[in-house]
Amino acid sequence: MTSQPEILHLDNTTSTSDLLRQMAAQGLADRDFTTVVADFQTNGRGQVGNHWESEPGANLLLSTIFHPIRCDVARQFMISMAVALAVRDVLAALLPNPADVKVKWPNDVYVADSKICGILVENQLSARHIAYSIIGIGLNVNQVEFHRAPNPTSIRLLTSSATPLHTLTADLLRALRLRLDSVSQSLDSQLLADYWAALYRADARFHDFATSSGRFSARIVSVAPDGRLTLEMPDSERRAFLFKQVEFVIPTAAGDITPNL
Repeated sequence: MTSQPEILHLDNTTSTSDLLRQMAAQGLADRDFTTVVADFQTNGRGQVGNHWESEPGANLLLSTIFHPIRCDVARQFMISMAVALAVRDVLAALLPNPADVKVKWPNDVYVADSKICGILVENQLSARHIAYSIIGIGLNVNQVEFHRAPNPTSIRLLTSSATPLHTLTADLLRALRLRLDSVSQSLDSQLLADYWAALYRADARFHDFATSSGRFSARIVSVAPDGRLTLEMPDSERRAFLFKQVEFVIPTAAGDITPNL
């Protein structure tokens, strides 16, 4: 029988990931899925310094630790994929239109064109292997008004019902355990296939993207095991991008946005 994860629940903290990293450095998080949950973060982070907007007590803000078995640094994107798919698995079981729940490259979770979850995976390396991963998740659950987030949604906005956070935490940790077990078992081809099936805008159609040089039309061709996104232009030219080199142009009521540029 799988043991239950250790969960530390705080009213507030600067960052659940920062606290869990300190615990790991002190030998207090040696067990997989040792988890820190907070009702509010004063310095919650997103990708590359972005901040996560969250009303106190309304959403799921957690960080958990995972110690992959024999995971080379070159496979670190597999962890990111597994985490995003776990979140998607949980949301698809809760929301009225499961097919609308997608993973936006590299690892945001969207419902249609609205962001419902942000994920930040930070890996601690030991030589060429990953010693452990700190997995930070911000999931919009019961919040219905947002002031800074450009294209947010939440479970409550989509279902008109409140969701108990403790139940959702348990469901998410179970889903993470299942998906991350695939990483330890090196089931990379299955993860890649599931990721592709869940990928936002992987529909063979042309969509708008943007780089620091400007906006262009392209369609998604593939996502490589190292996370590179390959796009095909209308003239059939193909280009591969790393994260932060390209962004999706997302339509919102206030106009088009590029969330991570």
